[in-house]
Amino acid sequence: MGQSNKAKEQAKQKEETGNYLKKWPEEMVPYIIDPEEEKAFKGLKTDEERENFIEQFWLRRDPSPETPDNEYKDDYFRRIQMANEKYTSGIPGWRTDRGRILIMHGEPDEIETHAMGGTYLRPTDEGGGRTSTFPFEKWRYRHIDNIGPEVILEFVDTTMSGEYHLTFDPAEKDALLHVPGVGLTDREEQLGLDKADRLNRDFAKAGDPFGQDVRTSDFDRLDTYYKILTPPAVKFKDLEASINQRLAVNSLPFDYRADVYKLTEQSSQVPITLQIPYKHLTFKEETTPSGKNMRATMRIEGRIQSLSGRIIDRIDDPVELQIPNSQFRSDGVAVYQKVLNLAPRAYSLFLIVNDAKSNNSGMIEKRLEVKKFPEGNLSASSLVLADMIDVLPPRAVAQQFQIGSLKVRPSVTREFQRTQVMSVFMQLYGLRMDEKTKLPNISSEVSITRDGQEIKKLSDPLWEVASAAQQVNFVKQIPMADFEPGQYAIQVKITDNIAQTPLVSSEKFTVR
Repeated sequence: MGQSNKAKEQAKQKEETGNYLKKWPEEMVPYIIDPEEEKAFKGLKTDEERENFIEQFWLRRDPSPETPDNEYKDDYFRRIQMANEKYTSGIPGWRTDRGRILIMHGEPDEIETHAMGGTYLRPTDEGGGRTSTFPFEKWRYRHIDNIGPEVILEFVDTTMSGEYHLTFDPAEKDALLHVPGVGLTDREEQLGLDKADRLNRDFAKAGDPFGQDVRTSDFDRLDTYYKILTPPAVKFKDLEASINQRLAVNSLPFDYRADVYKLTEQSSQVPITLQIPYKHLTFKEETTPSGKNMRATMRIEGRIQSLSGRIIDRIDDPVELQIPNSQFRSDGVAVYQKVLNLAPRAYSLFLIVNDAKSNNSGMIEKRLEVKKFPEGNLSASSLVLADMIDVLPPRAVAQQFQIGSLKVRPSVTREFQRTQVMSVFMQLYGLRMDEKTKLPNISSEVSITRDGQEIKKLSDPLWEVASAAQQVNFVKQIPMADFEPGQYAIQVKITDNIAQTPLVSSEKFTVR
């Protein structure tokens, strides 16, 4: 008898689980599942298929699929909880219009609240004049993806029950809309017109509740209304195949580095440099008027987020490589750089590289620290070990690897052949000026060690800068022929001789 009851209980639990899974789209993710996904879900036959679908649904939206946490999923349920706490009335808060918009698009940048309704002075774009309103709220988003900047949404509680609904009609909040002779617009007051004639006058626009000559098109409002209720696009959609295949390892490994240069006290220039070996890209020989080339195409996508999850910037760059056959080497590398302007703080950096022909992809997620450069004190940019430094032509703008008037290409892996020259580069900030010469005065010392033993030391005991600049470039060329293959450490010590302030930066490199 006991076994029979246990079997019945298990059957009941299985049935409840099956019912839950079948209702999952409308019960759990009605606002964020797109129509194609919903159609695919309805075509599934077994609970196992539905469970796999749900797992993939969240994985497609995971900003960092290689980590245990799914920040998108966590944020989604956090927003549901917030909506329930803020907007529950006769129905759960997450089922209300305000809850829906909060869940889909996050918290607005500004909220204008008229919780009691009452007297309201209409703005010019609503016709002007004084009226009385139902309770309403205006939400402002500075930007919403796929909609644009300055998105204004209005919610009104016409039932006075605490349940606000989204409206595209600015007149819906007008409690005196159907009361003759009161709550008139400025034009109606001036011309002695009645509200009953608003839609019958020659200058009234179709659907315009105020009969204005200049107004926002109702088609624009309807377009925004439609888009605001459309499920948010899945991020990195072109790369879903890689994620859905659950690659245990990256099939297109690459290296990256991020450097930080000072722009202002509140803003830094952050070049993100990627290095991709040719052997991981698919090259195809092509004949052009200039001769035969090896050609490969890749795409670099990325996202920079605050640690709270807010997207700060995106990267979406197609990259085409065309290399003359005579210069192509199978052991070569492609180097690409994207420059960002970021405020000093910590970020999360997500990068993915996709080879167009093979569709192989590689991805990384790293913490990105953008340090602050204090005013008036000696400080320095990243210490860059470069495989190339050139002087750019005058007025060069937006060139790859450009730092001011120089082209500085970092060696991402910090590996050098003995035939190469390693260029050491660093920007210095906050230098003091000599009261007499009005110039800074600097000394530098470069020390290279191997296994703790000093191998080479380069000193410039006195370095006078030719211009009265608080920011200067430090450059040192070091031939690798002087070093045996192996791993080394380099330390650069800069001293501001006027302020008597030292600064030390260090890095490691390898000689092949």
